Amino acid sequence: RSVRNLWESRLKLYRKHYPAWKLTAATWLVRAGMVRKLRRLAFNRELDAQHKADLEAAYQYVIDLTNQP
Repeated sequence: RSVRNLWESRLKLYRKHYPAWKLTAATWLVRAGMVRKLRRLAFNRELDAQHKADLEAAYQYVIDLTNQP
């Protein structure tokens, strides 16, 4: 839940206080970072299946947030 809350608040800040071009750049970078995290998570053997599933859902949620206007 903390991953979701962190990125919800950061994106809300950008939507409220920054020009559109900075929001576009920020959402692109966040999306790229979350995709990278998802790829790395697939190869992580240290986490149990439930923890991996939770992180995968959180990262996907953040990706979905970056697709909202």
